[in-house]
Amino acid sequence: AAQRSMEFHLGWLADPLYLGDYPQSMRARLGGRLPSFTAEQRALITNSTDFFALQHYSTSMVSERTEPLPDDHFYKDEAVHYHSTLGASRNMLGWDIAPFGLYKLTKWVSQRYSPSGGIVITESGLPLQELSGEAARRDTPRVCYIKLYLQQLSRAMAEGVDVRGYFVWSFMDNFEWREGNTPRFGLVWIDYSTLARVPKGSAAFYAKLVQSGSFTLTPGECNASTSVTGRYQQEALQLQQLINATPASRAPLLLQQ
Repeated sequence: AAQRSMEFHLGWLADPLYLGDYPQSMRARLGGRLPSFTAEQRALITNSTDFFALQHYSTSMVSERTEPLPDDHFYKDEAVHYHSTLGASRNMLGWDIAPFGLYKLTKWVSQRYSPSGGIVITESGLPLQELSGEAARRDTPRVCYIKLYLQQLSRAMAEGVDVRGYFVWSFMDNFEWREGNTPRFGLVWIDYSTLARVPKGSAAFYAKLVQSGSFTLTPGECNASTSVTGRYQQEALQLQQLINATPASRAPLLLQQ
């Protein structure tokens, strides 16, 4: 189920660019609804990218959907149930925070496509409410978010995944298309009434990280941050317990969103 869901969400776009056709799981379920590529089109698009760009904010779990949905649409063809990830904490937008999802995602992309230009994380970040510039100076949850996700990215790189870059979303607080100005992703806080700018604690951390190329994450440092994840060290154990308790044919795996 997880493999098919990855193919429906990511492979739908990436498979043609790297493998020359849509995923077989989509071909089998959609039939003639998917267009076919000519030999000329395949030659034109296959391996035509400079690098593999990924945006990553959250991780979900999926399991097989056995009951049909009444209407024809994407999720009927995908045929999976979505589940919250291991009781992980959620950010203010309701997205599960599970750093190991970035590790699994980059491993999946590397193994499936081996992009010659490597992988670049073009967006990754944590929204906070931050009602004042003074409050924004103490955005420890965002610092922890970046540290925990970079730790998992470093883990993937140590295992041979070619990661060329990581971009935090975002430099400044900005207008979010669905939620407006309330969720703040920036490293710099913006007073929307005066346009004054206040560098947050995460800005100082990230500047030092870029200059030094390294950071420290001491045991337990980020576990107490309720806006990140108080169960980070238990994630791997919980995942294994969940999979062990689930029949093999229905075992949920991880899905990037």
